[in-house]
Amino acid sequence: VSTTINYNWTALRMGAIRFARQQDNFSLAPK
Repeated sequence: VSTTINYNWTALRMGAIRFARQQDNFSLAPK
């Protein structure tokens, strides 16, 4: 059970990092 929780937490964290990077790229992109 703990393995599944760790996997979900890792996937969630990676998704959050990816989303944050997309937001940064969007804000840094020339308008």
